[in-house]
Amino acid sequence: NTKIIDEIETLYFSPRKSFKVWQEEIGQKSFVWKENEIFVAKEVLKLIVETLHIQSFKIHSLYEQLQEINEELDSFSYTISHDLRTPLTVMKLNCQILQRTLGDSEMKEDRLKSVISEIDRMTEMMQEILILSKAKKSEIVLKEIETRPIIDKIVQDVLMYYNAQNTHVEIENIEHVFADKTMVFEVFQNIIGNAVKYSSTQKFPKVFIKSQIIDDQVVYEISDNGIGIKEDDYDKMFKLFSRMSNTGNIQGNGVGLSIVLRMMNRMDGDINFESKEGEGTTFVLRFKKP
Repeated sequence: NTKIIDEIETLYFSPRKSFKVWQEEIGQKSFVWKENEIFVAKEVLKLIVETLHIQSFKIHSLYEQLQEINEELDSFSYTISHDLRTPLTVMKLNCQILQRTLGDSEMKEDRLKSVISEIDRMTEMMQEILILSKAKKSEIVLKEIETRPIIDKIVQDVLMYYNAQNTHVEIENIEHVFADKTMVFEVFQNIIGNAVKYSSTQKFPKVFIKSQIIDDQVVYEISDNGIGIKEDDYDKMFKLFSRMSNTGNIQGNGVGLSIVLRMMNRMDGDINFESKEGEGTTFVLRFKKP
């Protein structure tokens, strides 16, 4: 059969490929449609149009419902981040007053310190939820950003914050990016902060920051020689409130990387990572090229 088809195609031009052949072989030779055939065709067309209208209405309705849900979630995030901060502050102040009136009761003092620590952690979590909500809906301005001053400032701040002055931070070949300035700061602060935090347990902690231009992207790599990530934990890396199983008592609440992922997506960028437990982690950030 294939051989016969090949022979036919050799002898004749296909009217689908040649307008001239169509004119000679098919033009003015088509059958006239009967009335009942025209009626059926019109009914089919009418059915298709009606179906499209119905589906369009359903999509619009679902979109409106999604908008309402998002507004409710934003309102919920705002309530958590703002309205609940006041009672937490009052609780903390009362605990601090109790601390000063307990005298030398060491056990009670330790318990109050634990309560204050948890209040501070909850306050920080609420603040990060607010940042996450803003990352979803806030207006962004994409422009060329000089990243070196931003990175230098962040490195200086996080080394001081984590009391990690012995961490060796190597910075090389820093390229400008096309992004939103506020979001770029948040992204680098989270990733560099994590690199310093999770390498601080090592005897000789090291962090490497570098970038290169690949096609139309600026690719940043931020590496550390810290605790690394277990392979079983890879799938929850960017999930909200998910912490890695080997983080132990290292402070954190599992919100930062969710914020980073959302911000990178909004700037038409990308984030990924490579890691091995006990050897360290490398985060790869892809920004638009200016």
